[in-house]
Amino acid sequence: MQELERLTNLIQIAKREAVEESARGKKHLNNDIRHLYGLLDRAKAERDKQAQVIEALTREVRQRRQDCLDVNSLRNAEKVAFSKALANQRAVYDARVLALEQDLG
Repeated sequence: MQELERLTNLIQIAKREAVEESARGKKHLNNDIRHLYGLLDRAKAERDKQAQVIEALTREVRQRRQDCLDVNSLRNAEKVAFSKALANQRAVYDARVLALEQDLG
């Protein structure tokens, strides 16, 4: 009978230890889960921040490309205008030279 009581006590002790260990394991698991969710939230926030930076940089690149196109267009227009003005000045100069040559000759 004493042997039965001793075994019963050992079983109860083992059961209590198992329940306590299970509770510690659940608590540890819950802490790990909270930690992982925290990491996930921080990663999501960082991803959103990077997406905003990428979007801003993309807009800036698009604007700079458009600015380059505008500058090139303006440069080409100025080049054409300068060429026309230069051609007109040459024509006037050539006409003056011809007139002078005719007066001298």
